Amino acid sequence: MGERKNAVAASQVFSLTLKKLRKSRNLTQEELGNALKVKKSCISNYEKGVSMPDISRLIEIANFFHVQNIGQLLGYTQTNSVKEDEQDNRFVPIVGVIEYEKDPVYPGNIVDDMTLPNSNLHTGEFFGFNMHDNSMDRSGIKKGVTLVFSKTSLVSTGDIVLIAKENEPPYIRRIYVMEDGSIALQPDSSDKSYLPVILSPDRDNYNIVGRLAYIYTTKEAL
Repeated sequence: MGERKNAVAASQVFSLTLKKLRKSRNLTQEELGNALKVKKSCISNYEKGVSMPDISRLIEIANFFHVQNIGQLLGYTQTNSVKEDEQDNRFVPIVGVIEYEKDPVYPGNIVDDMTLPNSNLHTGEFFGFNMHDNSMDRSGIKKGVTLVFSKTSLVSTGDIVLIAKENEPPYIRRIYVMEDGSIALQPDSSDKSYLPVILSPDRDNYNIVGRLAYIYTTKEAL
């Protein structure tokens, strides 16, 4: 009887812990399911306490959320990732590549993550991407720094944006919207070899992937 009570308690703790961990990463049940290669209904059942993963799945979940051991998932020790004093922090995935017509935040493209205070970010979904050139160095954005983008296509003139163009590397530039609907992507570099790029109004060969929200290395919010 005592073992049964312990199992029920562990299931309840796991369901709450999994839900907190998932929300701390701003993931839906479907997105977490895709990452773990299970159905959304499976994650839903875990979080409702209807079912428990087997040991191999618990290890996968612990590794995915960078939890030290599965005992933390089951409530045997405190899970650092969900301590009360860290609830105001947000995990931001860092993506490896930006591809045309593809959501940048998919499990196979997440190469790392960072933790930022929610006070530095607004509502919405965010992702990190490493600057690959010095085209914006005069704006304090040098090659190698990690930039945090709000995942949105809604931008305004003067915003620094990330744009994916068909068959080309992505652009990180300041955007200016012209009267005819075309957009100019303006570099801000000490290297004069970086030139403005003009894109047509129809947007048939490029996507606006995100708007710059935060420069990670300087801790300076925009």
